[in-house]
Amino acid sequence: MPILDLKVELDKNNLLKVAEQLETVELDEFIRDVIRIRANRKGNSKVQKEEELLLIINHNFSKKEQNRFDELVKMRQVNNITDEDLMELIALTDYSEQIAVERVKALIQLSRIKGIGVGTLMKEK
Repeated sequence: MPILDLKVELDKNNLLKVAEQLETVELDEFIRDVIRIRANRKGNSKVQKEEELLLIINHNFSKKEQNRFDELVKMRQVNNITDEDLMELIALTDYSEQIAVERVKALIQLSRIKGIGVGTLMKEK
């Protein structure tokens, strides 16, 4: 698909409506980019990095993903799951584990920036 350069005026509410249509991963990337823009305007890269790390730390399944995951787990528990559904469950489980790993990495980075232990940092939240 070709990319077109359009100049469109959007107010904040319309921009938010467009953001609502993004998939979770795209929305997270968009938010990180917006935070980066704000931090660049402020000229404070430490704040920017902390905000980016907080986004990673607080990232989780969307409601839709969580509902589907819960549904698939129940299907597996009652031994009523198709091979296709099992593959989807495995993929969602892998994604959940990836989120957890990224969260731990971000917690470690943020604790280093703040000069405190991870346990202390987690109690601050």
